[in-house]
Amino acid sequence: MTIATLATERGITLAAHDDATVEHVEESIGLGVHISEFPTTIVAAESATRHGLRVVMGAPNIARGGSQSGNVAASDLLERGLLHILSSDYVPASPLQAVFQLAAEGSLDLVAGAKLVSGNPARAVGFDDRGEIAVNKRADLVRVRPHSSSPTPRHPRGVDVPVVRGVYRAGTRVS
Repeated sequence: MTIATLATERGITLAAHDDATVEHVEESIGLGVHISEFPTTIVAAESATRHGLRVVMGAPNIARGGSQSGNVAASDLLERGLLHILSSDYVPASPLQAVFQLAAEGSLDLVAGAKLVSGNPARAVGFDDRGEIAVNKRADLVRVRPHSSSPTPRHPRGVDVPVVRGVYRAGTRVS
């Protein structure tokens, strides 16, 4: 019995990592994968989406303006409707930063951005009790205030930088 089979039997959501081709995606699907984490090409992201997999990219990829290793840019997938989830990818503040950056660039509004880092990831792993502000949901919230930064060559009008002002877990302030 494979690890993938054992995980699936226990209701654990599986993710594939760094799929590059249609064949890679099909192999992942055969193993019971539901999430395509960091596909390296548009072709792989298109195939994953066509098969109903949720595509995850790292928020630092958005903040940096592309992949540090030369793979497909998260913004390219977002433009094509192939990006469903943004992860921290080892930079804890990056999802919030990426959402504000995308909103400032006009790529999406803050509500759509919040779905990339809250509701979509929660649903992808079966957590239906969180990820949105609604009756009978957990009320895990982050209160944020935008702080306007000075203009730079990359952002001549400056950007709003998110500053966390409070964190709530199940409706109780924890920070």
